[in-house]
Order: sequence, then structure tokens, then C-alpha cells
Amino acid sequence: MKDSVTRPAAGPAAAAVRRDSILSRLRSGRPSIPLALPGVASLALLLRLPNLTESLWFDELWATRVMLGELPTLWTTILLDTHPPVYSGLMFLWITLFGDSELSIRLPPLIFGVGSVALTYLVGPRYVSRTATVLACLLLALSPVHIWYSQEARPYSAAVCLVLLAVFAYHKLEESPRSALWSTVYFGSMWSAVLTHLYVTAYLALISAICLRSGRVKTRVLSMNVVIALSLASFLFVKHHVYGSPPITELSHLRPFTPPELWMLFFNWFSFGNAIWSLSPYSHLRGLVQNPVLVIFQIIFSVVFARGLVRVWRESRHSIELLAFLFLLPLSLMAVSLIGFGRTYIERSLLVVLPYFYLGLAEGVTGFRRAWVTTVAATAVIGVSTVALVGYFSKQDVWTVYKPNPDWRSAARYLDSNHTTSETSLLIAATPATELLYYGRGFSEAWGLDGVASLPAASSSIGGRVELRYVDRETGLCGMVAARKLGTFYLIKNGYWLGSVNRHLDDIRSDRRCQLVEAQSFKGLEIYRFRLAG
Repeated sequence: MKDSVTRPAAGPAAAAVRRDSILSRLRSGRPSIPLALPGVASLALLLRLPNLTESLWFDELWATRVMLGELPTLWTTILLDTHPPVYSGLMFLWITLFGDSELSIRLPPLIFGVGSVALTYLVGPRYVSRTATVLACLLLALSPVHIWYSQEARPYSAAVCLVLLAVFAYHKLEESPRSALWSTVYFGSMWSAVLTHLYVTAYLALISAICLRSGRVKTRVLSMNVVIALSLASFLFVKHHVYGSPPITELSHLRPFTPPELWMLFFNWFSFGNAIWSLSPYSHLRGLVQNPVLVIFQIIFSVVFARGLVRVWRESRHSIELLAFLFLLPLSLMAVSLIGFGRTYIERSLLVVLPYFYLGLAEGVTGFRRAWVTTVAATAVIGVSTVALVGYFSKQDVWTVYKPNPDWRSAARYLDSNHTTSETSLLIAATPATELLYYGRGFSEAWGLDGVASLPAASSSIGGRVELRYVDRETGLCGMVAARKLGTFYLIKNGYWLGSVNRHLDDIRSDRRCQLVEAQSFKGLEIYRFRLAG
């Protein structure tokens, strides 16, 4: 274990001198970059290139012109989106310069993802050995979870990278308190991180507490942190109290964070990407009973992880700091859930914890007295991670890290090619299909068959060539379509997000006026074309 405490030399003196020299250069701002870092970073990049041009899904539209087309649309999106405004602002500038193709909008998360691997290499030696740091970077490069969010056009990989950069800059400020460069880097990265994801405020509070022990940087860092906190508070006040946007605890896709959720987060989602044994996150306890081998691997990984934390506690002067980076945010969410706020958590909410989890796990794998034991243990963990990676890439139609992306691009092409008249076609959906506005020509969307209230997307409008209508609780669809004097209509079924579509299908099939003309299947999607008799 390497830390900032001078310890008696162990092993050959020359090796100790080389080790201390590397650590000294790393902390002086002139780190030695061995082959390990470019090699691991290159591997991380290669593993994140596949699927970059895969069809977009609903959440990613918040990074495209559908949601960010013009400044008024940007402002509407900032107020509606769950997250603070920095990432939306960044993507508005990005797509203005480079367009909003799938590849374009996914390049920033890719850059942040690979950057977080490199920053883990720079941050890690403060807490664990250099060998464990390299292993943690490798595990991060292989991680299905990290790969997924390095390819998704959302702010999660940006939050991870910015937090790591802020932590590294803070470490440099401890060494050079008067450094204008590192002060600027710290403020810029932490301000951007906090205004990218609300939960990063836990790390803002943590660094504020850590800096109280260091009189040399206390005033400077605390001053910057106060400005950052006031910036976030001002934005939230405008968002919720002036414009009335709902708070994060009212979002339906979130759930309470409980001890079982923490176990599954660390020892299924983080450890295996939910890709070896793929369980629904909403019924995982039942899945554990049905997969005893998964439980065995979870116990093994938990023991290795606990060994790593014990080693950090015993041998690093910064052990409390690493433990806080690991557990402060999860325990805070758990406490919030216990006091009655039941909607606070989905796995990606805690992605910022992932690099620190791997540092602890890697430290548990390394540092055995016999080198061959370390080699065997490291090889085994890398092997399991590789199996998880293969499972992730081979399960393109199965829920692993998250639910798969439907092929909206092909569905839009089918609707475009099938619609040859000047009349407006009606497309009925039970769950969001806004992706068709991105891929289709002349699509519009609205709620209900009779109302005209459009969805919040500012680019939506009524009267497109294909009119997309969301029908949730209504029945008697054929009668409603007949009342609008339309001869044909479509029903779209998202296999990954069903909603009430099966009820609508049963309702249509039971009505003799509706005749099924054809059904087309795409990845995750089915489109039914019906004709009204007579």
C-alpha cells in the first residue's frame, strides 16, 4: 500500500526507491505515465465504440434538437429535465456546432467516460496501492455499467468524470494552496458537477468537511463551495418555486433506497453489470432465490471488497476519505428513504460511486504476501469481469444495465415509406414514442384522441403527416377513430415499456369494425396497421 506516510522499506531497496519516486512525481503534478494508463485507456475507448450509432431512446432526446432546438426550447428543457442545467447547456452548444446525429450527441459521454478512467488512475494512489489503482482502472474499462453510460447521451458519465477531476484538483490544492490553475480547475469542475447532477452535492459537502482539517486551503475551498451551493440553490428556487417544476422525489421511475438495494447495487450492478445473471431491478430478491450461484459470487465479491476496505483502513492515512466517497451518498439516500421520501433512487443515480467501489475491490484483490496469490485473485476478478462484458454485448435484447433500446429508426422508416398519401395518418401509443419526432418526417404528438394539448416538447405540433396520439385510460378506440372518419390507423407496441398497450390491443381486436391489415416487427417494437370496415 502506498500512501503519504513514510514506512519502513519492504523488499529490495531499489524497488522502494523507484516506487517512492513514481509517487513523488505523481503528487508533484508531473506523474510518470507508464504503459498501463494508455493501454487501459485505449481498451476503454475500443470497448465503448460499438453501439454508438444505435437508435436513440426517449431519455437521449433531451440532448437533441427535438428538445434543444432553439433557446426557448432549451429553457423549457432545463425546467422540465430532472437534472440541473449544465449538461443541457453543453449539448445545446455541441449540437449547434456538430449536429445532433446519434454519433455526435454520444461523443461527449464517450469522452467523459474514457476521461474518468484516466482520472481514476490519477486519484487512486492517494488511497490504494499503485497495483490496485491500475487494476481498478482496468475493471472500470471492462465495466458494462460504465460502458453503457459512456455511450448514452445523458449526463451520468459527465458527472463521474467531473467529480473525479474536482477531487484530483483538490488534492493538488492541498499541495499548492496558492495555485490559480488548480483553484480554477477545482471550481470549474465542481461547479459543473453539482449543476449536472443533484446528488453530487454530497461530494461538495464532503470536500467542505475534509478541507476543514487543512488550514492552508480551508478558506479558499470553502469560499468556492459556498458560491457553488448558492448557484444550485438559486437554480432550484427558480425551477420549483417560480415555474412549479416537480421535485425529484415525485418522479415515478425512482424507488426507495434500502439495504437490499445497496447490496444489489454493489454486488450485482457494479460487480457484474447485471449481465451474467440478468434480473429485473424491481424483483431482484425473488431472482436471488432462483439464482443461488449469483449469491455465491456476490458473497465472494463482498468478502474481497471488505478485505480491501480493511487494508485501506489499516494502511492509508486517507482511509476515512475513501470510505466517505464510497458510502456518504448511498447512506444519505437511505436516510432520506427512511424518513418518508420513497422516490429517490435508480441505479444510475449512484454511478459517481463506481470508481471508488473499484478502488476498494481492487485493493482487496492485491497485496497478498505471496505474489502468486495476488496474481490468481486478480486474474479471477478480471475473468469474471470479462464474462460479464461478453454477457453484456451478447444480450442486446435483454435487460442488463438497463432496458434495451428499441429500433425507433427502422420503425420511423417503415411509417414514412408506408404513408404515401397526403392525408394524416393516426398512430396510437400507450407509452412515449417521441423518438419518432427525431427519426420521422412530419411527425407530431398529442395526448388523447379528442384533445389537442401537445406534449411538453416545444418542437411538437399538431397536424403532422403522422399524428402520434397517446391513449392511456380510454377504451373504444375503434369508435373514436371512426368518429374522426379515418380509414386506417396504427398501434405501436414497445416491448420494453408496455404500459396499457395490451389492453388497447384486446379492445381493438374485439371490435368487428377493426380489421388487422399487417403487423411489422422491429427490435423491441411491433407496429399494427388496422383498417376500419366500411
